[in-house]
Amino acid sequence: MWLLLMIMFSNPYHIENIKILGNYDTKAICATEVKRAVAIKVNRKLSFGCIKIENHKMVNVLPKIKL
Repeated sequence: MWLLLMIMFSNPYHIENIKILGNYDTKAICATEVKRAVAIKVNRKLSFGCIKIENHKMVNVLPKIKL
């Protein structure tokens, strides 16, 4: 699984926020989405990139409700 990240900077070396914009099965698809994201011009200091997540297990983070 590949995650597309958007990193927002407030100063050159200070990260203000990191957001996950999507998850993809292949690096090629994620790289295509990076190009789409970069093409959108905004007035903020942003960086986009893909990271690979290996050996992950989806975890249900919702509390169990007893009925």
